[in-house]
Amino acid sequence: MHKLRDYISVLIVLIILFAFTGCKQKDFTADYTTYYNMKDAVRSSNLIIKGQIKNVERNKSIVIGQSSGMSQKYAVSDVEILDVIYGEANIGDTIQIKQMENEKTTKEAGYLEKDQIVILLLQTYASTPASLINPAQGKMVFIDNILTVTMEDDLYRILSNSNQDNQESTTTNISNTPITYPYETVISIIKGSIES
Repeated sequence: MHKLRDYISVLIVLIILFAFTGCKQKDFTADYTTYYNMKDAVRSSNLIIKGQIKNVERNKSIVIGQSSGMSQKYAVSDVEILDVIYGEANIGDTIQIKQMENEKTTKEAGYLEKDQIVILLLQTYASTPASLINPAQGKMVFIDNILTVTMEDDLYRILSNSNQDNQESTTTNISNTPITYPYETVISIIKGSIES
């Protein structure tokens, strides 16, 4: 009789623990392709733009499987297109970009923020907002026309492996040393990858 009561007590404790921890939304990790040069990153994009983030709506539910009706929470950004580097779009139009909420890689790489000036490497879709080719390498944030990365950044990999002669900074073996790329240099690397 005591064993049965002990089992029931343990079961109740487990149910209570599950109720408090199982219902909490946790971060997850999605599987993204990592690119090792700009050429491969460009090939995965069907649209590359320079834009300015005009608005960001967090925790927006978007149906991702039309036939299944499944939805996922996203941060959805409205981006004004300032320049079209590759693909079909109109300067001055607004495009929506989605980034998964509570996804580890996206959180580490950072969400798009209002007023940022960015270059975005995108995959577009007919019925949902566009997506970055991956969270770490699909967006380049410029401050005063300068992109700053470190050797630890996945973004550094595609820029440095594309054309090391275009890099304007000197690098050292210190992986967290900031490396800067002027906007014109980044555009040159991207366009060179499109043409090759």
